[in-house]
Amino acid sequence: MTRESGALTLSEDDRRVLAPWAADCAERTLPLFEAHVAGDARPRDAVDGARAFARGELRIGPARTLAAQAHAAAREADDPAATAVAHMAGHVLGAPAYAARALALAHPDDPIAAAGLVDWVAEHATAAVRAVLRKLPRRTDAPGPLGAVMLELQARLTADPFDGRPPTSHEQMTGRPWDASYHDGPAPWDIGEAQPAIVRLASDGAFTGPVLDAGCGTGENALHVAARGVPVLGVDVSETAVAIARQKARDRRIEAEFTVADAFRLERLGRRFDTVLDCGLFHTCDATERPRYVASLASVTEPGGTLYVLCFSDEGPGTGPHPVRADELRAAFHPGTGWAVVTLTPDRVRTRFHDHRGAPAWLAAIERTSP
Repeated sequence: MTRESGALTLSEDDRRVLAPWAADCAERTLPLFEAHVAGDARPRDAVDGARAFARGELRIGPARTLAAQAHAAAREADDPAATAVAHMAGHVLGAPAYAARALALAHPDDPIAAAGLVDWVAEHATAAVRAVLRKLPRRTDAPGPLGAVMLELQARLTADPFDGRPPTSHEQMTGRPWDASYHDGPAPWDIGEAQPAIVRLASDGAFTGPVLDAGCGTGENALHVAARGVPVLGVDVSETAVAIARQKARDRRIEAEFTVADAFRLERLGRRFDTVLDCGLFHTCDATERPRYVASLASVTEPGGTLYVLCFSDEGPGTGPHPVRADELRAAFHPGTGWAVVTLTPDRVRTRFHDHRGAPAWLAAIERTSP
């Protein structure tokens, strides 16, 4: 935990945010040092000290002493990879760069080794870590292979993952943008087919066009409705989800439109719809977000149009995350918002982490009563 260039701009609280992340980065390559310099615990002690500092169990002075001892271990090691590992244990900010450099030196014929660590580092940097890193002076030039890694990390870790929009409450809680949910296989709510409740509504002729699917994900519900000849626009904040939905439409030869859009700013679509579907989006909004979301839905729904909401319910065993009470749903769409809840009935919503019955849900039909 040395005084690196630019790090003096950080407060002690900032350093506590970075310390566990840096320790995780360092630990991934510590075995390289320990295999070469058996019995020298100084780099690992520095990693443990960084975590203790983050927990408030160690003051910054002793943590820096451990970092200095890790640097001494780096000077004494006679293997370049081992040196890089020991050196990184004393750098809270440079840890991921040194870790990647250590892997590159240990595996000179495998360019994927270091690249894989850089990917891991970026994926495990929380929103809080990224926010702290954005406070540092921006480097424009850094010499040598280590400098190239640091510049790449700077570009990836300080980029805005939310594309200029405020992160939602769910994104703040997880530290990840919605788009990240689709990077490692299907998202927990992506069951590979339309929700049974939506299939029933479509069979009953509930969807009259044009239809908007707000928070469409990879498009299964929208595609089911569109396959019945109804014009549908699916929107989602996730570019990855929208790309997958478009490919599904092409593969299945279904006419359906998909675009990236912020559910809190639907008026930017410049269009209005007779039917709007929300399957699994409302329940991700916290109490402060619901009024904005309800107003956003109102801005694109024709008077007399219908909004269908399928969301997790708080009733019964096996509830999903963010369960909603019936009174909360009614309160969000109270008459003063230009909506009227017509029906509110118990239903089920399927996920990838529940059994075949799914989780308890509410299915609401809500009428747009005023422009």
